[in-house]
Amino acid sequence: QRSASASALRPVTIKQILTCEQPHADAEFVLDNAELTSIAIVAQIRTIQHGATNMKLTLSDGTGTIDARKWNENGNADGEGPTEEDKLREAGIVEDAYIYAMGSLKTLSGKRSININTVRLVESPYEVFYHIHHAMVARLYYTRGPPNGTAPGARGPDGDVNMYNTGPMTLDPQYATLSPLEKGIVSAILQQRQGADGVNVSAIARSLQGQADANAISDALDKLMDDGHLFTTIDESHYDVST
Repeated sequence: QRSASASALRPVTIKQILTCEQPHADAEFVLDNAELTSIAIVAQIRTIQHGATNMKLTLSDGTGTIDARKWNENGNADGEGPTEEDKLREAGIVEDAYIYAMGSLKTLSGKRSININTVRLVESPYEVFYHIHHAMVARLYYTRGPPNGTAPGARGPDGDVNMYNTGPMTLDPQYATLSPLEKGIVSAILQQRQGADGVNVSAIARSLQGQADANAISDALDKLMDDGHLFTTIDESHYDVST
Protein backbone atom coordinates (compact mmCIF):
# COMPACT_ATOMS: atom_id res chain seq x y z
CA GLN A 1 0.00 0.00 0.00
CA ARG A 2 1.42 3.36 -0.99
CA SER A 3 1.92 5.84 1.84
CA ALA A 4 0.05 9.12 2.01
CA SER A 5 3.20 11.13 1.32
CA ALA A 6 4.05 8.98 -1.69
CA SER A 7 0.64 9.45 -3.30
CA ALA A 8 0.49 13.19 -2.56
CA LEU A 9 0.37 15.59 -5.50
CA ARG A 10 3.48 17.72 -4.98
CA PRO A 11 4.11 21.15 -6.52
CA VAL A 12 7.64 21.32 -7.92
CA THR A 13 9.93 23.37 -10.13
CA ILE A 14 11.68 21.97 -13.17
CA LYS A 15 15.04 22.23 -11.40
CA GLN A 16 13.70 19.97 -8.64
CA ILE A 17 12.60 17.48 -11.28
CA LEU A 18 16.01 17.48 -12.93
CA THR A 19 17.92 17.11 -9.66
CA CYS A 20 15.75 14.63 -7.75
CA GLU A 21 17.13 11.13 -7.23
CA GLN A 22 16.18 7.80 -8.75
CA PRO A 23 18.06 4.90 -7.11
CA HIS A 24 17.62 2.66 -10.16
CA ALA A 25 15.65 2.56 -13.39
CA ASP A 26 12.60 0.85 -11.88
CA ALA A 27 12.55 2.86 -8.65
CA GLU A 28 10.34 5.81 -7.81
CA PHE A 29 11.86 9.28 -8.00
CA VAL A 30 12.80 10.71 -4.60
CA LEU A 31 12.88 14.38 -3.59
CA ASP A 32 13.74 15.46 -0.03
CA ASN A 33 13.58 11.79 1.08
CA ALA A 34 9.97 11.49 -0.14
CA GLU A 35 8.73 9.54 -3.15
CA LEU A 36 7.75 11.79 -6.04
CA THR A 37 4.96 10.03 -7.93
CA SER A 38 2.47 12.78 -8.75
CA ILE A 39 3.71 16.28 -9.56
CA ALA A 40 2.27 19.66 -10.49
CA ILE A 41 4.17 22.38 -12.35
CA VAL A 42 3.52 25.83 -13.78
CA ALA A 43 5.62 26.57 -16.85
CA GLN A 44 5.73 28.32 -20.20
CA ILE A 45 5.37 26.36 -23.44
CA ARG A 46 8.47 26.99 -25.55
CA THR A 47 7.57 24.55 -28.32
CA ILE A 48 4.60 22.32 -29.02
CA GLN A 49 4.20 19.57 -31.61
CA HIS A 50 0.90 17.81 -32.24
CA GLY A 51 0.91 14.20 -33.42
CA ALA A 52 -1.71 11.59 -34.18
CA THR A 53 -1.49 10.04 -30.71
CA ASN A 54 0.12 12.68 -28.49
CA MET A 55 1.48 16.16 -28.24
CA LYS A 56 5.07 16.93 -27.31
CA LEU A 57 6.01 20.09 -25.44
CA THR A 58 9.15 21.83 -24.27
CA LEU A 59 8.48 23.60 -20.98
CA SER A 60 10.45 26.25 -19.10
CA ASP A 61 9.79 27.85 -15.71
CA GLY A 62 12.91 29.95 -15.13
CA THR A 63 14.65 27.19 -13.17
CA GLY A 64 15.14 24.80 -16.07
CA THR A 65 13.75 23.31 -19.26
CA ILE A 66 12.17 19.88 -19.73
CA ASP A 67 10.27 17.90 -22.34
CA ALA A 68 6.73 16.74 -21.70
CA ARG A 69 4.16 14.59 -23.44
CA LYS A 70 0.38 14.38 -23.25
CA TRP A 71 -1.46 11.51 -24.89
CA ASN A 72 -4.53 12.43 -26.89
CA GLU A 73 -7.92 11.52 -25.51
CA ASN A 74 -10.07 9.02 -27.38
CA GLY A 75 -12.07 11.63 -29.20
CA ASN A 76 -12.70 12.27 -32.88
CA ALA A 77 -12.08 8.59 -33.66
CA ASP A 78 -14.47 8.77 -36.61
CA GLY A 79 -12.92 11.95 -37.99
CA GLU A 80 -15.91 14.06 -37.01
CA GLY A 81 -15.91 16.99 -34.63
CA PRO A 82 -12.95 18.97 -33.25
CA THR A 83 -9.60 17.26 -32.95
CA GLU A 84 -7.51 17.19 -29.80
CA GLU A 85 -5.34 19.92 -31.30
CA ASP A 86 -8.42 22.05 -31.97
CA LYS A 87 -9.59 21.65 -28.38
CA LEU A 88 -6.20 22.61 -26.95
CA ARG A 89 -5.88 25.63 -29.21
CA GLU A 90 -9.36 26.76 -28.22
CA ALA A 91 -8.34 26.39 -24.57
CA GLY A 92 -5.30 28.60 -25.19
CA ILE A 93 -2.72 25.80 -24.93
CA VAL A 94 -0.31 27.24 -27.52
CA GLU A 95 3.34 28.27 -27.71
CA ASP A 96 4.40 30.98 -25.21
CA ALA A 97 1.35 30.34 -23.02
CA TYR A 98 1.75 29.41 -19.36
CA ILE A 99 0.13 26.18 -18.25
CA TYR A 100 -0.60 24.28 -15.06
CA ALA A 101 0.07 20.59 -15.57
CA MET A 102 -0.26 17.50 -13.38
CA GLY A 103 1.43 14.23 -14.19
CA SER A 104 4.33 11.90 -13.44
CA LEU A 105 8.03 11.66 -14.23
CA LYS A 106 9.59 9.32 -16.77
CA THR A 107 13.14 8.53 -17.83
CA LEU A 108 13.91 7.52 -21.39
CA SER A 109 17.48 6.96 -22.58
CA GLY A 110 18.74 8.74 -19.48
CA LYS A 111 16.63 11.85 -20.12
CA ARG A 112 13.82 12.89 -17.80
CA SER A 113 10.45 14.04 -19.04
CA ILE A 114 6.91 14.59 -17.78
CA ASN A 115 3.92 12.44 -18.66
CA ILE A 116 1.05 14.95 -18.43
CA ASN A 117 -2.35 13.73 -17.27
CA THR A 118 -4.14 17.06 -16.89
CA VAL A 119 -3.34 20.48 -18.33
CA ARG A 120 -5.02 23.87 -18.27
CA LEU A 121 -4.16 27.44 -19.18
CA VAL A 122 -2.74 29.77 -16.53
CA GLU A 123 -4.61 33.04 -16.97
CA SER A 124 -3.31 35.00 -13.97
CA PRO A 125 0.37 35.95 -13.56
CA TYR A 126 -0.12 35.63 -9.81
CA GLU A 127 -0.55 31.88 -10.20
CA VAL A 128 3.05 31.61 -11.42
CA PHE A 129 4.35 33.19 -8.21
CA TYR A 130 1.87 31.27 -6.08
CA HIS A 131 3.13 27.99 -7.50
CA ILE A 132 6.76 28.86 -6.73
CA HIS A 133 5.80 29.71 -3.15
CA HIS A 134 3.73 26.52 -2.92
CA ALA A 135 6.76 24.49 -4.05
CA MET A 136 8.92 26.23 -1.43
CA VAL A 137 6.41 25.48 1.34
CA ALA A 138 6.27 21.83 0.27
CA ARG A 139 10.07 21.59 0.38
CA LEU A 140 10.18 23.11 3.87
CA TYR A 141 7.52 20.68 5.04
CA TYR A 142 9.44 17.64 3.78
CA THR A 143 12.85 18.84 4.99
CA ARG A 144 11.95 20.52 8.30
CA GLY A 145 8.55 19.15 9.20
CA PRO A 146 5.29 21.01 9.81
CA PRO A 147 5.16 24.54 11.29
CA ASN A 148 5.63 24.84 15.05
CA GLY A 149 2.46 24.19 16.96
CA THR A 150 1.30 22.04 19.83
CA ALA A 151 4.04 19.53 20.53
CA PRO A 152 3.21 15.87 19.88
CA GLY A 153 1.54 14.41 22.93
CA ALA A 154 1.20 17.80 24.67
CA ARG A 155 -1.49 17.97 27.34
CA GLY A 156 -4.35 20.43 27.13
CA PRO A 157 -5.88 22.44 29.97
CA ASP A 158 -8.05 19.48 31.01
CA GLY A 159 -5.06 17.17 31.27
CA ASP A 160 -5.99 15.09 28.21
CA VAL A 161 -3.34 14.35 25.63
CA ASN A 162 -3.92 16.50 22.54
CA MET A 163 -2.91 14.07 19.81
CA TYR A 164 -4.59 15.60 16.76
CA ASN A 165 -4.90 19.34 17.12
CA THR A 166 -6.42 20.88 13.99
CA GLY A 167 -8.00 23.87 15.74
CA PRO A 168 -11.43 24.28 17.29
CA MET A 169 -14.03 22.26 15.42
CA THR A 170 -17.22 20.65 16.67
CA LEU A 171 -18.09 17.63 14.56
CA ASP A 172 -21.58 16.33 13.86
CA PRO A 173 -22.80 13.38 15.95
CA GLN A 174 -22.34 11.07 12.95
CA TYR A 175 -18.57 11.24 13.58
CA ALA A 176 -18.80 10.39 17.30
CA THR A 177 -17.54 6.82 16.84
CA LEU A 178 -14.46 7.80 14.82
CA SER A 179 -10.98 7.43 16.26
CA PRO A 180 -9.10 10.61 17.29
CA LEU A 181 -7.00 10.43 14.11
CA GLU A 182 -10.07 9.99 11.90
CA LYS A 183 -11.77 12.93 13.61
CA GLY A 184 -8.62 14.99 13.04
CA ILE A 185 -8.69 14.18 9.33
CA VAL A 186 -12.38 15.10 8.98
CA SER A 187 -11.79 18.36 10.89
CA ALA A 188 -8.81 19.24 8.69
CA ILE A 189 -10.84 18.75 5.52
CA LEU A 190 -13.85 20.70 6.80
CA GLN A 191 -11.62 23.63 7.77
CA GLN A 192 -9.54 23.74 4.59
CA ARG A 193 -11.76 22.73 1.69
CA GLN A 194 -12.57 25.36 -0.92
CA GLY A 195 -14.78 24.59 -3.88
CA ALA A 196 -15.14 21.11 -5.33
CA ASP A 197 -11.44 20.16 -5.36
CA GLY A 198 -11.37 19.02 -1.74
CA VAL A 199 -8.10 18.97 0.22
CA ASN A 200 -4.77 17.47 -0.81
CA VAL A 201 -3.46 14.68 1.41
CA SER A 202 -0.25 16.64 2.10
CA ALA A 203 -2.33 19.52 3.49
CA ILE A 204 -4.22 17.06 5.68
CA ALA A 205 -0.92 15.68 6.99
CA ARG A 206 0.35 19.20 7.73
CA SER A 207 -2.81 19.94 9.72
CA LEU A 208 -2.07 16.95 11.93
CA GLN A 209 1.30 18.57 12.73
CA GLY A 210 3.33 15.41 12.28
CA GLN A 211 1.53 13.63 15.12
CA ALA A 212 0.76 10.60 12.96
CA ASP A 213 3.02 8.94 10.43
CA ALA A 214 2.18 8.67 6.75
CA ASN A 215 1.11 5.02 6.99
CA ALA A 216 -1.33 5.75 9.82
CA ILE A 217 -2.85 8.66 7.89
CA SER A 218 -3.12 6.53 4.75
CA ASP A 219 -4.85 3.72 6.66
CA ALA A 220 -7.24 6.18 8.31
CA LEU A 221 -8.11 7.75 4.95
CA ASP A 222 -8.83 4.30 3.49
CA LYS A 223 -11.09 3.42 6.41
CA LEU A 224 -12.97 6.73 6.20
CA MET A 225 -13.56 6.09 2.50
CA ASP A 226 -14.66 2.50 3.10
CA ASP A 227 -17.12 3.74 5.74
CA GLY A 228 -18.51 6.36 3.37
CA HIS A 229 -17.28 9.42 5.27
CA LEU A 230 -14.85 10.60 2.56
CA PHE A 231 -14.54 10.49 -1.21
CA THR A 232 -11.82 11.46 -3.70
CA THR A 233 -12.32 14.48 -5.96
CA ILE A 234 -10.04 15.62 -8.81
CA ASP A 235 -7.58 12.75 -8.25
CA GLU A 236 -6.79 10.04 -5.71
CA SER A 237 -4.77 12.49 -3.59
CA HIS A 238 -7.62 14.97 -2.96
CA TYR A 239 -10.38 14.22 -0.45
CA ASP A 240 -13.65 15.76 0.62
CA VAL A 241 -16.21 14.93 3.29
CA SER A 242 -19.40 13.17 2.21
CA THR A 243 -22.58 15.12 2.93
